[in-house]
Parts: sequence; structure tokens; C-alpha cells
Amino acid sequence: MRDLYEKVTSSNFGSMVVPSTGESIDSYRQQYVGVLIHIKSHLSYLEKMGCVRAHIHLKKDGKTMFMNTPASETGERKYIHVGVNPEKQKDARDKVYREGKRARISESMDKLNYKVRDLDSQLDRLLWEYGRALSEIKKLHAECEGPNEFQGVD
Repeated sequence: MRDLYEKVTSSNFGSMVVPSTGESIDSYRQQYVGVLIHIKSHLSYLEKMGCVRAHIHLKKDGKTMFMNTPASETGERKYIHVGVNPEKQKDARDKVYREGKRARISESMDKLNYKVRDLDSQLDRLLWEYGRALSEIKKLHAECEGPNEFQGVD
């Protein structure tokens, strides 16, 4: 971008092509929002399928499964008995896996959303600065368009 302004100030004022960065930025932002909507719908889908934040444990017999949930604020820990049924055990493993996947995606999405909000803030500042620069260059243009001879009284 810097080269563009150097060309204008050092050239013989031929036709200049100003690269369009605004359209590219808008396109990326629209793509980001589209993917974000898809991710949020997938998270809802995972929650509807069932998610459990727990650790899977087997009793000493190696067959009986239960899920150990994290401790609450009061220090109580909930145990969910799954039993020996292979279908119920698969369902329990799936729920725990989906919760891990949901948590990883949510955490990553939150970090990216924070980063994009920061980028949007920077864009707002840049637009304001460009507006200020445009106002100043228009004042210079008006001065150029003004009379080139002395108009006052000596």
C-alpha cells in the first residue's frame, strides 16, 4: 500500500489503480460469520445429541462402567452408574466424547471471536484515521483550486 502513495508523489500523474482492500476485508468478515453460524449450529446439535462432562471409570471387575462428574462448588461429586450393557457403555463414551469436542470448539471459537472483535476495533480506528486524512487532503485540494494570485490589499 505504501508503494501506491510513493508512485503518486513521484510519478508524472498517469492513471493510478487503487487496490480495493475494503472488499477483501468485507468478504473475509462475511465468510467468518458464515462459518461461525455453522459452528454454533453444530454445537447446538452436539448438545441435543447429549453431552456429559465426566470421566469414565470401570469398577475392579473391568466390566461395570460408571461416570465420575467434576466436583460441584460444595465439593460433592456425582457418579452416574452405566452398568455392563455394551450399548449403554457406548452411549456413555459418546456423550463424554461429544462434551470434550464441544468444549474444545467453544474455547477455540471464543478465542477467535475475541481476536476478530479486536480486528474490527482496529478497522474502526483505521476508518476514522482515513476519514481524517481525507478531510485534510480535501482542504489542500480546495487550496489548490483557489486563486493563484494575490487577492488582498497592500
